[in-house]
Amino acid sequence: EVVQDNRIVMSMDGPGGAPTLMNLDLAADSGGTRVTVSQTFDNSEERDQAEQGSNMLLDGLTAFLAKD
Repeated sequence: EVVQDNRIVMSMDGPGGAPTLMNLDLAADSGGTRVTVSQTFDNSEERDQAEQGSNMLLDGLTAFLAKD
């Protein structure tokens, strides 16, 4: 699901290979864009693993956008 300039909803393989939905919400913020990632997990271990992966993805996006 894509809502232009607002939201991307995608399915990703979560910890253990089970598919999970990830919401990526976008909002204008002080001349830039705030990105909020949300997912639901069965336990804190899965959440922590996904948080590490999401941070890696966002760090890569930040580096890519900084090239301009």
